[in-house]
Amino acid sequence: MKPNNENDKVCLVIPFHNEAKSVAPLLQEWINTLSFHKINFTILALNSGSTDDTRGVLRTLTETYPQLLLRDIEDHGHGKALMEGYRDAIQSDADWVFQCDSDGQIRPLEFLKFWDNRHIYETQIGYRAQRADGLFSSLFSKFNSKILSKMFGTYVLDINIPYRLIKRDLLSIIINEIPPTTFFPNIFISLLAAKTSNGFSQSPVVHRVRQFQHTLKTSHSMLFTSIEALLEIISFRFVFSSRVNDITSIKSRNEEKIRKAISK
Repeated sequence: MKPNNENDKVCLVIPFHNEAKSVAPLLQEWINTLSFHKINFTILALNSGSTDDTRGVLRTLTETYPQLLLRDIEDHGHGKALMEGYRDAIQSDADWVFQCDSDGQIRPLEFLKFWDNRHIYETQIGYRAQRADGLFSSLFSKFNSKILSKMFGTYVLDINIPYRLIKRDLLSIIINEIPPTTFFPNIFISLLAAKTSNGFSQSPVVHRVRQFQHTLKTSHSMLFTSIEALLEIISFRFVFSSRVNDITSIKSRNEEKIRKAISK
C-alpha cells in the first residue's frame, strides 16, 4: 500500500561559486518546475566564497521566493561546501534531501520521476548513460564507478553524480560515517547508501550541454584533489564494513523506537 506522504517536503542543496550570471535562470527553472507540480520544497543555495555578485543575486532572489534560503560559506572546495549543505539540510524540516549542481546539465524535469518513486526507495541516484561534456569525462566517470563498485562490493553506475534524492533520516546517519573533510562526499554517500538503503534505485537522466557558467579548476588543483581523494578512498575501504554495520544498527534501533511509540 502506498504510504500517506503526499505532503512530504524536499530540501534541494545547490552550491554556487562565482556564477552571478547563471544563478537566476537556474533557480527559476527549478522553482517553476517544483511549484507547477505542487511539490513542497525549500532550496538551500550555498554561496561558496564567491568574489563576484553571486551573493547579491541570491539575496535579491530570496526576497521574491520565500522557498529560497541563502547560506554563505567559505570557499574550501566543492566537497566541503556539499558537506555543510547536507548538514544544514538534515537540520531542516524536510523529509527528503536532493542535491544537484549549478551547471544546469540535468533538467529539473528529471526530478519528477525520483519524487514519484520516493515511496519505494530510500535513495535514488541518477546515471548519465551519455555525457554531453566530452569523451574523456565520460570514460573517466565510468572507470571510477566500475573500479570503486568492485573495490567496495557495490553496483553504482555513476558514483559521483550530482543528482540524487535521499531520505533525510538516512542521510543524517550516513553523514556521520564518512570523512568529514572529504573532497567527494557523494562518492561515500553512494557507497554507503547502496549497502544500507531500504530500496536503492538508479535511473537514467538526460545529460545536456552545459547550460550555465560553471567555475572550473586548474589542472594542478584537479591533480591535487584527485590524489587526496584516492588516499581518502583507500583509507575508507578498510573501515567500510564497520561503517555499514554501524548504519544498519542505528537504523534498526530507530525503527524499533518508532514501533514502540506507535504501539503505545
